Amino acid sequence: MMPKRRAALQHRSSLPASIHGATVTVGVAPTQVDAPGINRPWGEDGSGSIVSSHTQTACVIPGGGRFWVERGEHVVVEAGPDDQPAPWLYGTVGAFVLAQQGRFALHANVVEVNDRGIVIAGRRRAGKSTASMALASAGHRLVTDDVATLDVDGAGVIHPPAGRPVHIHPQTAERLGISLARGVPVAGDPTKLALPNPAGAPVKIASIILLAAGPRSSALMLDDVEPARRAMVLHRHAYRRGVLAPLWSAETFLWASSVAQRVPVRLLVRPADGWTVDAVRAALEATVADA
Repeated sequence: MMPKRRAALQHRSSLPASIHGATVTVGVAPTQVDAPGINRPWGEDGSGSIVSSHTQTACVIPGGGRFWVERGEHVVVEAGPDDQPAPWLYGTVGAFVLAQQGRFALHANVVEVNDRGIVIAGRRRAGKSTASMALASAGHRLVTDDVATLDVDGAGVIHPPAGRPVHIHPQTAERLGISLARGVPVAGDPTKLALPNPAGAPVKIASIILLAAGPRSSALMLDDVEPARRAMVLHRHAYRRGVLAPLWSAETFLWASSVAQRVPVRLLVRPADGWTVDAVRAALEATVADA
């Protein structure tokens, strides 16, 4: 069997049939975008590229493959034998699928506690993955890792899971007693393993928590974000905001404003050192009871 055909069959079996409602097929990805508003290099060495208009996106991702997104309805994946397209499909490429649909996501996790969703956002190393896995180890359902699509639904907000695998450091999993028997190395990040996390039913969001590290040896603090600042704070944590900004900056802010009007946004500050994951977990559980 020819290498290209073997690669196509391999990727067809490992990729989802759809992402965010758009069909996914393996084939030859077009490269010509009409009247692009985004045209930028991609990758550490700039050998890749992202070219996009409001209705067409062509991505060349080193180590990931080539992708074509059209009208938020269809994705074509073209990948070689050594490429790993799935993480990009759930990540950056998925962000363009959503944007073409007029939808956006937070760079955040979602955990279901007592049938209600908590969105946990924060900067890198804030502890959002550790806190989310701690909730999961306590019997709550980890719905989504890293990319949290939020859709306005009447007076509320819902999160439709996409089935993205959970990425976790082995040390964190060991500390929380989480089995890594089904874990596989994460493409582009050898320090983490990916665990299957099949998509389930949409989850109604009860609260959005911004987790942050405070001064050393400070106390755990949970406060409401001022209403006037909520949209700005959510906009700052929008997934791939900087990449999408040339075409969708205004739309992203309007989406953040709509979400902020419907769901409580709170700031949870934990000590920079000496903090216990159990205390953070309890604080997060309490936000559902308070919502």
